[in-house]
Amino acid sequence: METLNVLHLEDSETDALLVRRSLEKGGLKCNIRVVSTLTDYRQALNDTSVDAVLADSAIPGISPLQVLEVARDRRRELPLIYVSGSMDERVAVKALEAGATGFVAKMHLERLPALLRSSTAPWHQAETPTGSGGGGTPMQLLLTAACDLAGARSLHEILFVVKRAARRLTGSDGVAVILREGEKVFYAEEDAVRPLWKGRHFPIDDDIAGWSMLQKKTVVIPDVTRDDRVAVEMYGPTFVHSLLIVPVGRENPLAAIASYWSEEHRQDLKPEAKRLLETLAELTASAMDTVTQLARRDRQLAADGQQIQQLNTELEDFTQAVASDLQAPLHSLRGFCVTLEIEQGERMTPEIRKHFAQIMQASDGLLRHTENLVELAALSRTDLSMQEVNLSNLVQAGLSELQRGDPKRQVQVEIEKGLKVRGDVTLLRRALGQLLQNAWTFTERRDRARIEFSSVASPVEGQRHFVVRDNGSGFAGKDAARLFAPFFRAHADRGGAGLGLAIVRRIVALHGGTVWAEGLPELGAAFHFTLPETPGFKPVREAVAA
Repeated sequence: METLNVLHLEDSETDALLVRRSLEKGGLKCNIRVVSTLTDYRQALNDTSVDAVLADSAIPGISPLQVLEVARDRRRELPLIYVSGSMDERVAVKALEAGATGFVAKMHLERLPALLRSSTAPWHQAETPTGSGGGGTPMQLLLTAACDLAGARSLHEILFVVKRAARRLTGSDGVAVILREGEKVFYAEEDAVRPLWKGRHFPIDDDIAGWSMLQKKTVVIPDVTRDDRVAVEMYGPTFVHSLLIVPVGRENPLAAIASYWSEEHRQDLKPEAKRLLETLAELTASAMDTVTQLARRDRQLAADGQQIQQLNTELEDFTQAVASDLQAPLHSLRGFCVTLEIEQGERMTPEIRKHFAQIMQASDGLLRHTENLVELAALSRTDLSMQEVNLSNLVQAGLSELQRGDPKRQVQVEIEKGLKVRGDVTLLRRALGQLLQNAWTFTERRDRARIEFSSVASPVEGQRHFVVRDNGSGFAGKDAARLFAPFFRAHADRGGAGLGLAIVRRIVALHGGTVWAEGLPELGAAFHFTLPETPGFKPVREAVAA
């Protein structure tokens, strides 16, 4: 496999690294040069041999169309793929109409290798004669197109694959992909020896591609000047002498694929071309249907997600309000109890003192519950203060504090040194403190208690993986998924509000990580959590029903 020279316009080092890893994972060998300014981009295009351009569409001060224009000045057929977190649909359409290769969302980088590979394949380059019949057998070309269409997740990707495959399959001088838009047709994509009608609309009744869609029939015209269905004013100024148009979709065609031949190559319009183009049309119809269903599903998921987020926000607001309202009377009750004990303690009978102690204990527990609820609800609105954090030091300090509170305990401690991440030191201290408190509590019945903190190989690319492990009382495997739910307690006899691990999960989620637990009864527990390897993540605003 030859090495591709790729120019990547990107202002985020993290995103550039993720793109590089995606291409490596996809089996592509690339020399990637990353630039972040328009000046450096121009210079790189002039100074180096470039096979393809990848560009973020959201760099301040640089418009997507400007990026494309600069690349086209360098070489008209230079593949340019936008790789961005978001891109306005209208801008994307204009860019594709202007000649951009395609668009890949940063959340779907797994699609990038296939698109880059197909756009830089030898038979996609301008230097390769498109009507020569080389580049593989028709069956091989169809299989390649089928694989590319199966991986397409947007209409733009489908159009790109189809226009390239159609021209190669038919050996024509040009192809177009036409979409039906109500009572008009839109020439969405083309690949031809000279410009045709890309980006233009025509009335569906006045266009031969529209006729093909309305009649649900393949059209073969050896000479466009001798067929009344062809608009002379539309085809007269072009090189087109012969054409083949196939509707996409049998029952209700919403697109068509057209191949065109000049007078010089009209003899290349052969019966086999019709069969190949009809097969490609069937593959295209299936891909378009899949993309439509995926888009419908994504819209539904987005709507459901917004509704769930709204419900969770309302629930959190309610929880915080109730908890806050309870704190004041609980503090008053606690204060009255202390005063009563001071003033009337000597007069209490043993039975009254017992009941009084139960009241004090219950009010203290309820007060802790409300404080934890307020903390849990407030976490979703917390802005992270990012800095380098030495997790090993936090663990060491947390265990030292626990040891000072219980100096008679003998606990073997193993802490891997130098484990550092970027995060909010206050929140990470709180999360680790809770995990260590659990380990300390549930190893108290062990003669040789042991608590460990270490890192392990991460199962998730771009994440660091850490674990707090103990040889304590453990928990039943069936409880693992519920441990982080608010108010769940695997050991009801050990007290607690059941909110500590819910707070841990919320803190880890805010940092863009995940947390889970493994354990067996009386054999100990291991609490795993991941944190981003680099700081360029978007915090996850996880909402957990409180």
